[in-house]
Order: sequence, then structure tokens, then C-alpha cells
Amino acid sequence: MTAGQRYLVSIYFAVVTMTTTGYGDIGGHCARGFLAAIVTVTFGMIVFAYALSVLAATLANRDAPKYDYSKSCLYTAFQKI
Repeated sequence: MTAGQRYLVSIYFAVVTMTTTGYGDIGGHCARGFLAAIVTVTFGMIVFAYALSVLAATLANRDAPKYDYSKSCLYTAFQKI
């Protein structure tokens, strides 16, 4: 195994560990397999993070139109200063 292949395998194990994907019974056995797994897992985590952020933003802003912040106590207290 060359030094480049060792680095690729170590990056593969780091990415799989950080994303908590798990090593499973089937894994890459060559450089292309490890690289494909790294790209696929990273892309999957990006899609998951984006979907989670959209959901969080939707839940955070669902009641925003109901409030008039110009009439809140905190807003008027700062206007008097």
C-alpha cells in the first residue's frame, strides 16, 4: 500500500466515523471505492443538514407574522432611552 492509499483510507475512516455512518460489512477495497464512499457520505450529510436547516427555519418562523414587535415592552423600553 502506497502512502497516497494510506492517506485515502485514513480520510475514509475519518469521514465515516465523523458522520456516524458506520463501517458495515461492505466497504471499499480499492482507491475508487474509498473515494466514492467519501463523496457519497459527504453529499448525503450535506443534503441531510440542508433539509434539517429548512425544517428548523420553517418551525422558527411560523409564528413570526403574529407578533408586532413595535408594540412589545422591550422595544418601547429601548425607544425611551
